[in-house]
Amino acid sequence: MSTLLRIAPMVASGLVVLLLSGCGDGQKSVSEIAEGLQDPSAKNRHRATKQLGNREGAAQESVADLTRALQDGDVKVRRGAVRSLGKIGPKAQEAAPWMSKALQDKDLKVRTGAAKALGKLGPESASTSVPALIAALRDRDPKVRHAAAVSLGGIGPAARAAIPALQRALNDSVKRVHDAADMALKRIQES
Repeated sequence: MSTLLRIAPMVASGLVVLLLSGCGDGQKSVSEIAEGLQDPSAKNRHRATKQLGNREGAAQESVADLTRALQDGDVKVRRGAVRSLGKIGPKAQEAAPWMSKALQDKDLKVRTGAAKALGKLGPESASTSVPALIAALRDRDPKVRHAAAVSLGGIGPAARAAIPALQRALNDSVKRVHDAADMALKRIQES
């Protein structure tokens, strides 16, 4: 009996940790998870962005909330929002203007994530995505330039306006960017 009394608090605290870490959220609705984006704790807001991105069928319901999270003051929340919007893909097209603005974020991972996410929106968002990705080809960091080139290639023929910028990117001093620009040009011109 005394052993059971000693173990009970440990089991209870373990369950609390599991619940707080996101396990057991399967019963929460998308709107309940999205409420976490309003939490005063940046850690909880970040957790909510991840949960929304990982939630099957949450796409339509969570896009507006994740779009607002792109403007959060905490960098991890913004990173989580671009990552989750990218996972949602074409159903997140309405977020394209805000993801385009995220390409100017001071944080490298937010900019890189936004470039990747814009490419996952598909050709339907090309009118917003392509000009922003063309500008990102001039980013000071090669990771962003690379992600922009890959995304333009992923958009395909709808990214024809990017051909001159991608041709300039063939002269990039970073081989990875050059190679991505070359591949993007091939994909865009495949029609």
